[in-house]
Amino acid sequence: MAEVESVLRQHMLDDFEFLVPGNQWPEGIKSDRYQDGRPCLEVDRLTQPIKQITNQQRQTRPAIQINPVDSGADPKTADVLQG
Repeated sequence: MAEVESVLRQHMLDDFEFLVPGNQWPEGIKSDRYQDGRPCLEVDRLTQPIKQITNQQRQTRPAIQINPVDSGADPKTADVLQG
């Protein structure tokens, strides 16, 4: 199973490393730019949307809704199961 997903896992690790400050430039390009006296600017445009989505997930608790749907269903039993 791991062999099948190895490429996907490597892409996910690369994406995760991109979020770490200082890792947005490949090492070869970064060293060439520093030797030439050019800056390697990094603009963090990912942290805020990621935090926004994860905070929404934390605030929304998973829940189920139990509704009586057929003629044999009892609304009182559905209320008890809903809890």
